[in-house]
Amino acid sequence: MDNKSLKHSVIFRVEPDSIADEIGIRPGDILADIDGLPIRDVFDYRLRELAATLSVGILHPDGTSSEVLIEKDEDEELGIVFQDDLMDDCRSCSNKCVFCFVDQLPEGMRSTMYFKDDDLRMSYLNGNFVTLTNLKEEEFDRLLSYHLSPLNVSVHATEPELRVKMMNNQFAGHIMERLRKAVACGIDINAQLVLCPGLNDGPHLDKSIDDLSELGEHLVSVALVPVGLTRFRDARSLYPLRPFDQESAREVIAVAERYQKFFLKKFGRRIVFLADEFYIRAGMTIPRASHYEGFYQLENGVGLLACRRAELFHAISKRKRRKTHIAKTREHISALTGTGEFRIAVISGVDAANYISESMMCIVDNYGINVEVVGVPNDFFGHSVTVTGLLTGQDILKAISGLAEMPNPVDVVFIPDVTLRSGEDVFLDDMTVRDMVSQSTLPIIVYETTGEGFISAIENMPNVFSQNSREER
Repeated sequence: MDNKSLKHSVIFRVEPDSIADEIGIRPGDILADIDGLPIRDVFDYRLRELAATLSVGILHPDGTSSEVLIEKDEDEELGIVFQDDLMDDCRSCSNKCVFCFVDQLPEGMRSTMYFKDDDLRMSYLNGNFVTLTNLKEEEFDRLLSYHLSPLNVSVHATEPELRVKMMNNQFAGHIMERLRKAVACGIDINAQLVLCPGLNDGPHLDKSIDDLSELGEHLVSVALVPVGLTRFRDARSLYPLRPFDQESAREVIAVAERYQKFFLKKFGRRIVFLADEFYIRAGMTIPRASHYEGFYQLENGVGLLACRRAELFHAISKRKRRKTHIAKTREHISALTGTGEFRIAVISGVDAANYISESMMCIVDNYGINVEVVGVPNDFFGHSVTVTGLLTGQDILKAISGLAEMPNPVDVVFIPDVTLRSGEDVFLDDMTVRDMVSQSTLPIIVYETTGEGFISAIENMPNVFSQNSREER
């Protein structure tokens, strides 16, 4: 195994009392091989570790090596967690999609922002959506042989010529063949269609859904997502696209509702779902949580607002059953101000602000807190970008400065962690939470972007203020 391969097999953690722990494998060791054969990726490893008898080759940090013969129960895991989840380089995207968001980013951002991943293995590991255009048939067959399900696929269009045009990839036209092959292996499909007005909507959208319906019961969901356009697009001489307006958004909703009725009658499920942005753009009411069945594509903004609202109500209902819980929190919050009035601002994208404001009435009623939802314009990417997850630190800080200058400023600002890079305290523009806190004249609380996370942050607010007071002293 070469050094490039070895770097992906470094052991990060060994589970206590596991087989690996018992035979002396330690963090920092490298799994060089199993049964004398190198490991291709995490799926190859997971399959081979389940054998009843296997030999593992280990390289130690001091340069020595060892080989251990293991006899165990079949399907019993070794208990090794690797530093690299994939145990291989992530495959980059080979497409040049006309709507690609990465191509619309400004210069000067962190290099990882410009990396376009399109790795089927990441679909299984992290739920990423992939196009299936950069896989040789042999590799596709290997991954299908693991029978991992569901498979999340960026379809966009099923007509070969249109998909090739949209993705600028000559290999993009065989999507239905690959989906049929996956379904034949018993694999379920979640499909995503990024819709561009005048390109793959209208009759092309009907054609795509009709084709996907041939996958039968294995078609779990089809998400219709509007194209996202930044202010940098025109300067890049990219393919001319326009955003959805009220009329075109309503046309897409009408198509979706027609197919939902069809699928409900045929399969007892709606299958086709719309991103929240379509309803907001159309000026129509977002459906209730029950409409979205399993919330199959929250990561695409499908049912996200309804889900968060349901989570919020559930979190409060759970606390109401503990009769003293809300009362104690309300008492502690009242003690933070002499008047007993406490005001918080909740940061949001422009699109979701009104809907979130309606949901926040339950906070006012139960905790006696005045809540102001602040829809922050996206100056960084452009005002056509209206979702919360694409707000930057500088735009949020600008909004906080405006709140601080008001005659009666809020007591604290709540920021959802969906605005941060995954697993980091860093916003998309590389501003850190620490930087924001140091520059803000108002207290800031970053909360987990769930209903439970928001209520927990409210309950912990007195502790945060108490800690800040001690630090100031």
